[in-house]
This record gives sequence, structure tokens and C-alpha cells, in this order.
Amino acid sequence: MLGDAGEKIIHKNGFEYPLKALKGIMKEADLTIINAEAPITYTNNKINIPKKYIYKSHPKALIALKDSGIDLCTLANNHILDYQTEGLYDFIKRLDESKINYIGAGKTESEARQGIVYIFNNVRIGFLNYMQNYGKYDKEMNFFAHAGKRGIAMLTANNLKNDIAKIKKYCDITIVINHWGNNYKKINNKQKKYGHMAIDYGADIVIGHHPHIYQEAEIYNKKPIIYSIGNFVFNTPGRSSMKYGVIAKMNIMKSKCEYIDFIPIITQNRIVNFQPRLATGEEKKFFNRQFIERSNKLGAEIEVVHNIARLKL
Repeated sequence: MLGDAGEKIIHKNGFEYPLKALKGIMKEADLTIINAEAPITYTNNKINIPKKYIYKSHPKALIALKDSGIDLCTLANNHILDYQTEGLYDFIKRLDESKINYIGAGKTESEARQGIVYIFNNVRIGFLNYMQNYGKYDKEMNFFAHAGKRGIAMLTANNLKNDIAKIKKYCDITIVINHWGNNYKKINNKQKKYGHMAIDYGADIVIGHHPHIYQEAEIYNKKPIIYSIGNFVFNTPGRSSMKYGVIAKMNIMKSKCEYIDFIPIITQNRIVNFQPRLATGEEKKFFNRQFIERSNKLGAEIEVVHNIARLKL
């Protein structure tokens, strides 16, 4: 989310500024995925229901995302309709023009729930994206897509069951990405419920975000669930609990995810001045100790390999 409190420094230094320190790691990947937490639009028509935080990014941000190697945006989140239908449709149009793919939102429910499949060296990898139903985002704010109506994909048992079964016909590895949990809080029971459910219905990997902090990784039925990767570029003033985010680097070979590297980044804007960077030295050691200790309690068995927390699968 390139805007909000960071807008002044971004306009001064350019929209590529927040992504500059992490551009290399994004461009070297075969596929780079982000959660686009707010619409990228000129639209000024804000949601007309009281909402504490309303976000958008300037369209120049899209040029910076493309230049940084972003291939896929997940859109099922609690800000993508902050500027109503007009803002969402404008953003989707700009993504299409920039040749950046998206999942998790659309002009109909079927479009919002439709996944995407990438093929690398004959390995087919499918992605689905949902947001947890936080109540007011459905009935009051009208964020979720329903039959014949625009919006985002809702995280439900039926949607997981049906959509995973459908996409698995066309891919070797199925990855479900969820916007779930509570801000700045520990893993909750709904995350566990839907994470386990996704695996039970056939997902191979589950990855989450929304709490703005990183949470542990778990192994459930021999499959990984990464409950929250925390922030990446998120241009709010920041708070101390938001120091670390995580890049989840999946290494897939021969139709199998061999391992996942958890690369810590410093995202606290009071520290990095709105330009997240890789954690180094003692920062990295602290993250590794804490993340490994907490995740291993959930059966993850993460080890430090070449100074990186690695989950072998």
C-alpha cells in the first residue's frame, strides 16, 4: 500500500523508492506475488459507510510494481473496495493494461473465486485467494461477491471445497492465500480452522496475511500453513509490533515444493523511513530464533541453513 503517511516522501523520491531495497529479491524469482492492500486509482469516491482507515494508491505506483517484477496481485482484502466499485474496476483495468495478473476479486462471484495456474518447466502451480468474513464487510460494507455481484472472494468451507477441487484438475501444486486473522494478534481459531480445512480439501500450501505482523508456520497433515507473513510495503506511520515482515520464498522442483525459506525484512516505517529492507546481523538472528521456536511447536521443524530459516518439506 503505497500511500497514506508515506505519500509525501514517495512523491519526493519517486514511487519506486519504497520497493528499491527489495527489488533484487523480487526480480530474481520466477513468480513474485503480493497482496495489493488498496486500489490503485485516481478515483476519489470513498466508501460512504464509516470506516476508520480508507486507503488507495496513486496510479504511478503500478509502474513501480511492474518494474519491481510483480507478477500476481491478490485482491481479497479489507481495503480493495475503499473507493467503491469504481475504484476496484479502475484498478482491475490498470492491472490488465500493465499485464499484472490478479485473483480474489472480480465483477462477479465466479470471477472473484476463479484461480490462476502458472506453468514452469512443466510444473503447474495453481493459486486461489480469499478473505475471512468479518461480518460488517459483508452486510454493511458490501465487499463480498455473491451470485451475479462484484466483490471479493469469501473464505468459506464450500468455496474452499469446490474451488480447490476445480483447480486441482489443472495443476500439480495448489496454493491458497488467505486474508484472515486479527490485527497485531496471535493465530486465532478461525485461521486454524480454515487453514486445516484448505489442506483437508486438497491444498498443498496455505499462506496468510492481514494481521500486519508475522505469525508462525505450521505443518498440518504434512503440508505447510504460513499463518501471516506480516507487512511488506505498507505506508502507515507504523508501530513497534510491526518491525518484521517475512518474504516466503518457495522452491518448487519436479511437482513438489522442496522447501520454503523465510526471509525477514524490516518494515517498521519509523526505522526504515518507508523503504523496507532485508533484516541483517542481530535483527536476523533474533527473528530466526523467535520464528523457529514458535513454529517448531506447531510441528514445522525449521532449521537455519546459510543463515536463513528453512522449512524442508
